[in-house]
Amino acid sequence: MKTGIAVLCVSLAWACDSPRTPTSQSSIPSAPTPLPPSPQHRVSGIVIDADSGSPIANATVMARFAGGNLTTLTNGDGSYAVEFEATQPYTVDPPYTAPSATILGLLIARDGAYWGDLGNGRWTTVQLLPWGSADIVQNVRLRRVHTIAAGQSMPVSIEPDSSLVWDQEWDPWEFLSFDTVWEQFLVSIDRDGILTVDVRTEPGGGPVPTLSCQYAGCPAAKAQGAVSIPLQSRWSPFHFSIAIPRGIAPQRYEVLTSLQ
Repeated sequence: MKTGIAVLCVSLAWACDSPRTPTSQSSIPSAPTPLPPSPQHRVSGIVIDADSGSPIANATVMARFAGGNLTTLTNGDGSYAVEFEATQPYTVDPPYTAPSATILGLLIARDGAYWGDLGNGRWTTVQLLPWGSADIVQNVRLRRVHTIAAGQSMPVSIEPDSSLVWDQEWDPWEFLSFDTVWEQFLVSIDRDGILTVDVRTEPGGGPVPTLSCQYAGCPAAKAQGAVSIPLQSRWSPFHFSIAIPRGIAPQRYEVLTSLQ
């Protein structure tokens, strides 16, 4: 592993009944995107371990914005800060999906040698930077890589600051899902067999998440409900993720596994 939809309403009846001459659509200017108070922006915060809350020194933090990007390392106390100029919101080129809301850019953080590297036992995270503020304080929690053995279960929480979904065969900003967040985990097996992974909501909980397995041999790349996959132990552990729309976070789930 290289290492993760304008509503236009036109009332024809009004146009026929009104004595006024309708204005042609082409003469109606579109509302411009409001500019921030200043083109100069400062983004700062602390990168911490999500489990312990301890600061992470020497983590890599990148801010991507319209026109460029800046990368820095965190200090010994986990703090970081970048400053840049941006007069326009962050956009992506077609046919890739743009964010549904106006954003300043992306904040991407890791503590491995490259994006998606798990050498230090934590996942790369991708966050949105809000538009409209010149001074943004945004702390980042890097999630630890949790591995469970087949037959075990574990709780998984998807939070508002969980990472945006990205294709881990590419750089995080290349094929990014701006409106979906995920949590990832590994499942290990000690013998060949059929691994079943089931993700269940808490009683009275939210919608069923999308379960994905992150390798080419997975017969059901994305599913809602349980998946059963024939696997060979020599390739263990196996990479899975659960994802939900960003707007409904937080949600709590229980991951159950078995091997036959």
